[in-house]
Amino acid sequence: MEEAVLRLNYDECETLLGRIYYALTEKGVCFLSWSPTGWQDFYGSLENEYFPEVETGNKITSEFTAEINSFFKGELKEFSYSIDLLNISPFKKKVLETAYSIPYGQVRSYGELAMESGYPNAYRAVGSTMRANRISLIVPCHRVVKSEGYIGGFGGRQDLKRQLLELEGIKVDKNFRYR
Repeated sequence: MEEAVLRLNYDECETLLGRIYYALTEKGVCFLSWSPTGWQDFYGSLENEYFPEVETGNKITSEFTAEINSFFKGELKEFSYSIDLLNISPFKKKVLETAYSIPYGQVRSYGELAMESGYPNAYRAVGSTMRANRISLIVPCHRVVKSEGYIGGFGGRQDLKRQLLELEGIKVDKNFRYR
């Protein structure tokens, strides 16, 4: 029996909030970031070990780019793509899968996400998992906020987090408090 060849499809696209770098497998989105350095680190760590075939600029990436553009135009509220959580611990997988299900226009605190994930006392570990999320936007870590009313961090790009929340109809004031 012939072994299946794993293929990584990757590309980048310009959005209203900056350039996005992303990768998809046959299972779903496995990487999305605003950081070219993050992309290089991710790709370098997986390319030879997992993906003997790597492609860009194909039908898969074109369709995904179209969904990203629709999201930023306010036309799309939920992506049709699954997520592919490569090389991840069971704890992080559960937290990211739970965060993936947070609906458009809603937020959860780190504590609430910990509870919903089945780890009620692990809100700090949940915060670390959100900080290390390799599929931002698709696994909407921008929808995870601090319990005292502040939006929290976003890889040093709090303005980007505010813009994403406002795109979804969540008001954020100049002090980064959400309403």
